[in-house]
Amino acid sequence: MKSGYGLNASLQARHGNISSGDVIAPQTVIAYFPEFQYESYWRMMERVSSAGASSVFQFKVNPYSQAEHRVHFTPLWYPDNKPYTVWVTLRDMWTPVGELKQACSDGLTINGNVYDDWYIREVKE
Repeated sequence: MKSGYGLNASLQARHGNISSGDVIAPQTVIAYFPEFQYESYWRMMERVSSAGASSVFQFKVNPYSQAEHRVHFTPLWYPDNKPYTVWVTLRDMWTPVGELKQACSDGLTINGNVYDDWYIREVKE
């Protein structure tokens, strides 16, 4: 993917063989990004569906997206051929013996930027 474009993420969380009355479905999912060294900036993900023991989380609608999409825009300056890995932490899944939490990641490689796709169109009259 080229830097400057938006990426979306979807996380499905489910608890399998545990009685659903004993476990509270996950409440919180947080995404961390490499341009902030996974520390100073993060985004809460929003639960978009829930059915029984399964919940699906996605980014909240980005107010900077012209089409109101659920995206995170990669920084324009992000270096080429370097992995862009998003870390996600699922929290607040409570059981009678305490909290269950899980961390996972996924990534892509940045190659080029959004300006590579721009062009000047000549208008002929």
